[in-house]
Amino acid sequence: MYCGMECCSAVPVTMGSPRFRRRDLGAVRVTDACFAARDVLQRHSHERTIVGFMVAGGFDLSFSRRTFDCVAGSVFVEPAGERHGNRLGADGARVLVLEIDPDLSRGDLARFEEFLSAPSLTRRADLTPAMRQLLQAVGSADSAAVEANAWELLGRAAAPWPRARPEGWAERIRELLHDNLHRPMKLVDLARETGVHRVHLGRVFRDRFGESLGDYHRRIRLDWAARQLQRDEATIGEIALRAGFTDQAHFTRFFKRHAGVTPGAFREGYQRSRRVERDTAR
Repeated sequence: MYCGMECCSAVPVTMGSPRFRRRDLGAVRVTDACFAARDVLQRHSHERTIVGFMVAGGFDLSFSRRTFDCVAGSVFVEPAGERHGNRLGADGARVLVLEIDPDLSRGDLARFEEFLSAPSLTRRADLTPAMRQLLQAVGSADSAAVEANAWELLGRAAAPWPRARPEGWAERIRELLHDNLHRPMKLVDLARETGVHRVHLGRVFRDRFGESLGDYHRRIRLDWAARQLQRDEATIGEIALRAGFTDQAHFTRFFKRHAGVTPGAFREGYQRSRRVERDTAR
């Protein structure tokens, strides 16, 4: 496919993409988009500043004075209103895109002004684990995980943050997550509670505890649910809602990934083992 008409007005980042997924968090919009091999997107611009992560494949990204070779592992910035064109390679491209709300330049992202203000390209293979975690979150119904992973990835890409001592506030974050097992915790609320910027918060939490905020909170909710399946006569659907999941299907999908079996099979296996123990004790 060839886009032969030069685009004068701002267009969505999905222009020319036959397949994409999108999660709108307000402050940051997350899009996972695929583009066809050897496609050409003529010069255009976007309303929001874009930070893109090349997942697979690649394309040439051409601005008025410079062309970047965006291959897998690249991180590129397209400032809002900056006209550019794309020429896809032989393998097409899959791109994870963060679109930044312009108003954030005066708030949360003010310290990233230099990073976001001009076209740029860097090779950042070190971001691959965080990038893939965000891709996985985008495909789930867990908005809190999407938000946490998006801010963490943006923080890692944008600038080296000073490594703060995590002892006090990181432990406080963990306490808050354990105290709020039954509802999603928004990153902005955790940041406000601790007085730590949410981008820095996500980064240091992962460094300290070995997993992202969203993954940690989901895991302890699943651990709590497993205990309820052993102790409680409540239905699986009731436990799912009490554990903060949107519905039983959502809960079942994550529980099976966590425990290796469905909640029903987990409960049945536990009850069977208890019967065996009682029969043996007689």
